[in-house]
Amino acid sequence: MKKTVLLTLALLLGAGIPALAREKQERYDDSARPVIVPRGNWLVGGNAAYSGHRNDNYDFAVVKGINSVGFHVAAAPEVCYFFRDNLGAGLRIGYGRRMLDAQSGSAQMGSLELGVNNYYTLSQDVNAMAFLRYYLPVADSKRISFHVDAGLQGAFGQARRSDEHTGAEVGSWEKNYRVGLLLQPGISALVTRRMAVFASLGMAGISYGRKEQTHNQVDPGSSNSYAIQYLMDFTSLRFGIDLILGKR
Repeated sequence: MKKTVLLTLALLLGAGIPALAREKQERYDDSARPVIVPRGNWLVGGNAAYSGHRNDNYDFAVVKGINSVGFHVAAAPEVCYFFRDNLGAGLRIGYGRRMLDAQSGSAQMGSLELGVNNYYTLSQDVNAMAFLRYYLPVADSKRISFHVDAGLQGAFGQARRSDEHTGAEVGSWEKNYRVGLLLQPGISALVTRRMAVFASLGMAGISYGRKEQTHNQVDPGSSNSYAIQYLMDFTSLRFGIDLILGKR
């Protein structure tokens, strides 16, 4: 009887230990994380935006009699090569152009009154960012994932501001430069196996900027700025489309 009990216990242990090992491996093995972009694939895409306005004797809050016209256009294509599953290195190049022609407008707050007449500004800038991108799938989803871009950005821009529409000697001319380390998180969703839509925004960064001005082609001016930030910068919100090229 005693030998029978011992033999039964041995058989149960022999059958149970492999089962427990398999269960533990299945429970804690996270090596099978979903792959959003496989190794050896290219990702190309970017975003573009355009906005314009025209105001004719328009009142907004405390600002009265606004007469202005303006536009803003921007584009930022990007390319990224994935040297590991969900991890790639890429380059983004952006261009933006902005114009504002404000003929008139005034704001009155108590005894203080501010007015604008014949104010004109035209600016453009070019920027480039070398970055690393990592995709982090949401749970076990193969379509929705978070991603983060971390990289080095540089920018150069020009601007002209004046109170007149004629005369090359009147107004301020400006050149601006900026370099920085940026962290841009976002979220992506695969619409098809080859196309994804995304949204991202700036969250953290260290940057340095310099502006050099010439007033009326005579007087120089300059400004230097430094920034260390850790916040959700909604002014940098981007929406766009990425295409995945290569073997899937």
